[in-house]
Amino acid sequence: MIRCAVLVAGLALAPFAHAAETFAGKTIRIYAGGGPGGTSGFAAQIVAEHFPHFLPGAPQVIPQFMEGAGGTRAIDYVANVAPRDGTAMGLALPT
Repeated sequence: MIRCAVLVAGLALAPFAHAAETFAGKTIRIYAGGGPGGTSGFAAQIVAEHFPHFLPGAPQVIPQFMEGAGGTRAIDYVANVAPRDGTAMGLALPT
């Protein structure tokens, strides 16, 4: 019975051990469609400050400001150029 409980606990915790390695030592960039003084820039700074606490591995999160075309430039970059490994996020606010 104890062996069964240990096996079930090990299987239950295995995904979390792998998830902790997923973002460990990586840098996540949040691409905001405005400058640091605007609404989207302020939102990106707030998310960058608090987001690492909710991710396994506690990665570094950096806001990247891409002004131009009302935020379309940043979202276009995330959709077409940014790496597709989970280290790039776009922040679009309705204007």
